[in-house]
Amino acid sequence: MPPVPVDVPLTRPSLSQCATPPNDFLGVCTAWQLRPVAGRDIANDRSNIRYDADVIGRLRDIDRATRPTMTRLTNASDRYESYQCRFIP
Repeated sequence: MPPVPVDVPLTRPSLSQCATPPNDFLGVCTAWQLRPVAGRDIANDRSNIRYDADVIGRLRDIDRATRPTMTRLTNASDRYESYQCRFIP
């Protein structure tokens, strides 16, 4: 299947606004997998409910921050439509 054409002039401004959130997103992903204990990162075994709730809160913050950009991208190209519902509904 050929790639879906993207209207670059319409998507470039939206994509440039996402420069920082992906770094935050990677940090949240790492925090979900590892948590600090006594100065070391250990595998997150989900035993610390408060820690996990904080990580989920950070993920929701990123979702709220990126929704306007994702809406603009979806309006510019149908290619991005599925991304909005895949993050946090």
